[in-house]
Amino acid sequence: PAAAPAAAARSPAAADDGKMMLANTVAKQQRQLGVAGLRALSSSAPSVKPADPRFGSGPCKKRPGWSLDALKDTALGRSHRSKLGKTKLKDAIEETKDVLKLPAGYEVGIVPGSDTGAFEMAMWSVLGAKPVD
Repeated sequence: PAAAPAAAARSPAAADDGKMMLANTVAKQQRQLGVAGLRALSSSAPSVKPADPRFGSGPCKKRPGWSLDALKDTALGRSHRSKLGKTKLKDAIEETKDVLKLPAGYEVGIVPGSDTGAFEMAMWSVLGAKPVD
């Protein structure tokens, strides 16, 4: 028999089959563990604590001598409209221009968590304004 085209593997039906297989696998694991086993996994505290007191959440440990005082002038809120937020954004933009040695007339854009927005900004910069049909 002829091999199915590669596109068939990415069809919606194939995606649904993959989700169903995952759901079946999870259900099987739940049956094997039983209710008590699931509760034990989700509510048990770790039996071993980190040996290093600098342990913290995230990918790295806190540096020696770190304290909360390091955050005293940090913008911990999310508002870019506050006076502090506007100042920090302006400083970040100016420092980025300096580091990149941008020529006069070039701008830096900071886009909050959006690859789509960043790409759109880049395309508008390259293509320029276009009329809307």
